[in-house]
Amino acid sequence: MENTPTLRIVLCSPSDVQAERALVQPTIDLIEQFLRIARTPIKLELSRWEDACPGMHVRGPQGLIDELLRIENSDLFIGIFWKRFGTPVEDADSGTEHEVRCAVRAWKANKKPQVMIYFRNPQLRSGSPAEDEQSQKVQAFRTDLCSTEKALVCDYQSIEAFSDNLRSHLWTFVQSALSSKQETYLSRFRFSAGTNVISVRREGNTELVGDIYLTCACENDVPPVSPVSATLVLYTTNPITSPVTPEGVSEAILFEAGRPGPTLLIHGALTGINEVTFRGIRLDDIHPGQTRLFQITNLRCDASTQRWSKEAVPIHVFLALIGAPVEHGTPTVGTIRKGLDFEVWNADISEVLPEGGFTINPATNLVESRIATLRFVEGFPGSFKARTPSYPHVSYQVEGQEGYVFTGESGYLCSVLPTSEKEIKFGGLADHGSYLAARLHVQHAIRPANIRLFVSVCELRQFGRARTRLVEGASKLVAGDVQLIGEIEVRELLLCDGQFRVVWEVLEPSLMCTISALDFAVFASIEAQPTSDSSLAGSIIVSGGFAPASSTGYSAGMPVPMFGMPHTPVRAILTFCKSS
Repeated sequence: MENTPTLRIVLCSPSDVQAERALVQPTIDLIEQFLRIARTPIKLELSRWEDACPGMHVRGPQGLIDELLRIENSDLFIGIFWKRFGTPVEDADSGTEHEVRCAVRAWKANKKPQVMIYFRNPQLRSGSPAEDEQSQKVQAFRTDLCSTEKALVCDYQSIEAFSDNLRSHLWTFVQSALSSKQETYLSRFRFSAGTNVISVRREGNTELVGDIYLTCACENDVPPVSPVSATLVLYTTNPITSPVTPEGVSEAILFEAGRPGPTLLIHGALTGINEVTFRGIRLDDIHPGQTRLFQITNLRCDASTQRWSKEAVPIHVFLALIGAPVEHGTPTVGTIRKGLDFEVWNADISEVLPEGGFTINPATNLVESRIATLRFVEGFPGSFKARTPSYPHVSYQVEGQEGYVFTGESGYLCSVLPTSEKEIKFGGLADHGSYLAARLHVQHAIRPANIRLFVSVCELRQFGRARTRLVEGASKLVAGDVQLIGEIEVRELLLCDGQFRVVWEVLEPSLMCTISALDFAVFASIEAQPTSDSSLAGSIIVSGGFAPASSTGYSAGMPVPMFGMPHTPVRAILTFCKSS
């Protein structure tokens, strides 16, 4: 069997950064996963002092650890410091300092291993004298590395920041190691990536994530010997759900930004569940000292894979250029958050409807009476979107973090997809705005023939035009025109398969950076049950969420947007109590 090339990574630190140490192996596993997707034959092997076997050594425990780590034979050395410096050893003030010095000496002699040192900013408050002494040693060591050894270190504020830095730096290191094995025509360019982090709905199967910006700078005076083009492969931590043609052409596109006139536009090819490839990125007209900016947009991902998580979950991408590394090549393009809360309030919206809902005796008539209010609440500002093209909204605060939100379900740049089919297919264009759906299920012994339900055709409002409209094709409605109950326009629902179903479409997003709620009125007309049946009891229960929903996830040909099956709490909205 053919041997797989291996990059050895050594991890060293004092004992107060266990949380950071615990992130290193999962980050390596994630990168190896995408290396396998990219069919890149390389392994990453992590060595830590925890892997050392108990034993004896003439230089004590540090001697055993040195034999295990073999720092001089490694490819990458990672050191992490916070407030603790460590326990002195024979030739240094701590074992970690000894290991860092070994790595620096090896790099000076052989240009390997590459040395990446991270310092977490210490808390401002003072600890005990012993803790203060340890912290001062850490700061003195950092100063010595930067001034004497001319090292570039990475300072970070939180565990999350360390995780982002490590993922980006490790991915860049792996790409550099791969590209350094052969000189390519892309070596005259320097590539770096950036993005906007977009808040996406955890219920969504087809969520637009942030646009990705790839900067290409020509730093070499040697002109290209032939037309230069590049291939960019983009991997995501969540399945890619950008619609594709039967030929595999994705609506995700790469284009040259910031230049007047016709620009390069490339449709990506879906080459894997989590992978899209852009081929033929022309670079031969970029001269020394010039820079080009390429933008990737209309990238959709399935965020519903994290729908059970109560915490905000990031979506990362890994950018790989065939033949060249990409700096900052693992940007975060989305943060998955809850997109909707569903509530049931009473008729005058003064309080949440009681547990049993609106209660009535089966022998009582009810004539077009308002029984409840269905309330859909945004999980974050802008989670209810119109069909219009998406533009990043202004910055806003969510759970103490800054982020952006797209105000539309359609992509930033709509284009005609190349396809062999006769009809024209527009990439990036959503089929409709956000759908808000309610299902009212008949339970137990209610006689459906005696019940009529009505809902408002748009949200209840005091001023301004409606932000929503009732979708006739998706709702189960009784034929006939809109009618008025009081001053509210309503439509009657039709019972189908034991349930009433109604869907509203969002026509206009909220332009304010606050969470909005949309209220819809529910009315009922009930013909009294016969006296002989008055001892029977039953109820109508309601659930609400985004629509359309699929339990199997998104697949080609389904509408956009698409959502996972709703998991909103089910509440009784109408209950028939037993006669006394």
